[in-house]
Amino acid sequence: MAMKKWQVGCLWVLGVCAALTLVGGGIAWKAGTWWTSTYDNIVVKQQSKNETRANYHAALQRRWNLVPNLVAAVKGSMKFEKETLTAIIEARAKATSITIDPKNMSADDMKNLQVAEKEFSGALSRLLVTVEKYPELKSSERVADLMVQLEGSENQINTALVRDNAAAGAYNASIKGFMPSFVADHYGFEEVSFFESDKEAKVAPTVSLE
Repeated sequence: MAMKKWQVGCLWVLGVCAALTLVGGGIAWKAGTWWTSTYDNIVVKQQSKNETRANYHAALQRRWNLVPNLVAAVKGSMKFEKETLTAIIEARAKATSITIDPKNMSADDMKNLQVAEKEFSGALSRLLVTVEKYPELKSSERVADLMVQLEGSENQINTALVRDNAAAGAYNASIKGFMPSFVADHYGFEEVSFFESDKEAKVAPTVSLE
């Protein structure tokens, strides 16, 4: 029995609706997949940035912790260098007094840390240069060991700084662009600042105790 025209029309409309539903569903699925993968990518980059930032701060902390031992090892011989010893102690106190959360480090936090770290590095360099003037310290195994540890810490700091800035750059790149910015804005991801490398600190301060 032949179908009436209105029945054919209904079937055609239903077919078109079904096709549109499938196409729309496919588009929605792809859009959802893209949204999820973009979000996951940003989170991975953010976690990497947080980890490298924490490692950089830990490297700074390791060097700060070595200073009291160094001061204790040399102050008996450096009787006439009280100003130098006081400067490094005060600079360390200032640096360690700054409360830092590597996961939520603002531009002001970074600036304050870098100012304090530059002051500390300068005081440490002056102390190490002064140590060279005391022959009795050159024969001290304790002082020699601390010097090796300090130099190792400097290298760790420089390496951690490079890695942190690379991770921060990758994170910032992941939230830029026309489409990723929608995901970033929706979840509140914000661009982060970089630590500025101090040209004077690129070469680890060393003291020859030979």
